[in-house]
Amino acid sequence: MGLDTDDQRLPYQQIADTLRAEIRSGNLRPGDRLPTVVALGDRFGVAKMTAEKALKELREEGLIVSWQGRGTFVREPGADGRATPTTSSPNKLAADVETLKKQYGRLEGLLMHLYGRVGEPYPHEQERDQPKRRSA
Repeated sequence: MGLDTDDQRLPYQQIADTLRAEIRSGNLRPGDRLPTVVALGDRFGVAKMTAEKALKELREEGLIVSWQGRGTFVREPGADGRATPTTSSPNKLAADVETLKKQYGRLEGLLMHLYGRVGEPYPHEQERDQPKRRSA
């Protein structure tokens, strides 16, 4: 499905209106992942920038939320009529925190190893070894 060339609205507005209607009709539900800007560009026959502008409009309205590396998702409607982000269960959140702690530990270990290979002290070790200065 492409854009309506007889429509007076700008292409990004047509895309935003189409996605808005899909959200309001329930075809796109809270938590659903939206297509990438490349996929939207292909669907509507527009450039990536045009698709990005449509998504920006929906984000500003609070209908969708984007996370770097995860994608763009439909938000839960809030009490004020605006959307709110879907929340993870406490168990999922705890699991995510544990995963991040493990990843941080591995990263810090790699950094310590690299600093050691170049003969430099790891910055956290420097801070720990130096006496604390008192601020005046």
